Amino acid sequence: MKRKICLTGSSGFIGNQFLDYLLERDEEVIVVFRDRHSKDKLKPSQLDKIKYVFHENNIDNLIEFFKKEKPTVLVHLASLVLSNHTKDDIDELLESNLKFGVHLLEAMNLTGVKKIINTSTTWEHYNNKNYDPVNLYAATKKAFEVLLSYYINVCLTKAITLKLYDTYGENDPRKKLIPYLIKGALGEEELDLTEGNQVVSLTHVKDISSAYFNCIENFDTLTESNINKTYYLDSGDHYSVREIVEIIETFFEKKMKINWGAVPYPKRQFMNVYKGSLSLPHWKPIYNLKDFFKKLFENEK
Repeated sequence: MKRKICLTGSSGFIGNQFLDYLLERDEEVIVVFRDRHSKDKLKPSQLDKIKYVFHENNIDNLIEFFKKEKPTVLVHLASLVLSNHTKDDIDELLESNLKFGVHLLEAMNLTGVKKIINTSTTWEHYNNKNYDPVNLYAATKKAFEVLLSYYINVCLTKAITLKLYDTYGENDPRKKLIPYLIKGALGEEELDLTEGNQVVSLTHVKDISSAYFNCIENFDTLTESNINKTYYLDSGDHYSVREIVEIIETFFEKKMKINWGAVPYPKRQFMNVYKGSLSLPHWKPIYNLKDFFKKLFENEK
């Protein structure tokens, strides 16, 4: 019997790339959209190959969908990511990162779906501590893991959580460091940055996709009963922001206009890469940042 993969977050950068990754391998994919607006972010070629449901804050929609489709595994990539929040963001953070996730878990419980691959963040580990969230977003991700542990004990067979570092890739629309630097390199405007001494771990989105697929393919061997097995997706590509700028300048053969120190470090800035305790077995990233920039700027010439 062919497996059926249920995916959330397909309208986001990572989720959409992973959807393509699955469809290219002729996997049967069903998608949960939080709302109807999310569906509009998919390409017609993607929509033609999937079945989908709108959550719309209604758990019954999920229950009926899971009863009908009987997914083999849920890959939960949906999340509202905010580096900083205001009081007006709190309700949406809780809705997106907690309530929606618990609706999914309860629907799984009531329909016999036993496997989940969850997504979390290394922002839970400020100053390399076992748990000290950098921001409210990271705290909500940990809170969901706590809720997940309850469902693991009462109904789920097994669960995996993948903790992500910084990610990048072609045509990235997010307000992230790499797209910001690319925009500066391709244009003439000045960029305001911090002092740039913070070190980041960067993983290409295609390597992220291969990691999730690895988990689907090897789910039973990567998990243990009644445990949320956590793996860290560290590519080993570690650079300071200043080093990244130097790489860009080398390949693009121009000096970028950087105002170093114009932006203060955030109050809870990671200065070094958190060393996760457990790497995903049999996963080997094949993309690296230097090759990415080399290819990008060769195409611009």
